[in-house]
Formats: sequence, C-alpha cells, structure tokens
Amino acid sequence: MFSQLTSLGVIPYSIDNEKIKDYEFANVFVYELTGGLEKFSIQREELDGIYSANLKQFILLANQK
Repeated sequence: MFSQLTSLGVIPYSIDNEKIKDYEFANVFVYELTGGLEKFSIQREELDGIYSANLKQFILLANQK
C-alpha cells in the first residue's frame, strides 16, 4: 500500500510549552480511498491520525496558511 501513497512533503512540527519541547518533521501523504476508513488500523506510536476529505475539501485545507 505504501507505493499507492503520494507524498505532499515534509512539514516542520513543534510543541514548545512549559511541559514539553518537541521538534519534529511530519511526513504528509495523500491516498485515494475507495471504500471506508474502517478497514484501516493505525499504530498510535507511529501515526497521529487518518483523515477523510473529498478533493475540494482537501484542496481548501492544503492551501490554508
């Protein structure tokens, strides 16, 4: 399935507050899904989440600053 992912790039991500300082790089991918998200199970230590959006919603989200 990894070969079916399209990379959107690497985005710097950080949390810096009183309790935690965490500086990472998030690899962001897009996957064209035919079916529902229920077939996926994620490893919480490795993946923050899976989100579903139609193409128009995705383009609006990707272009936000």
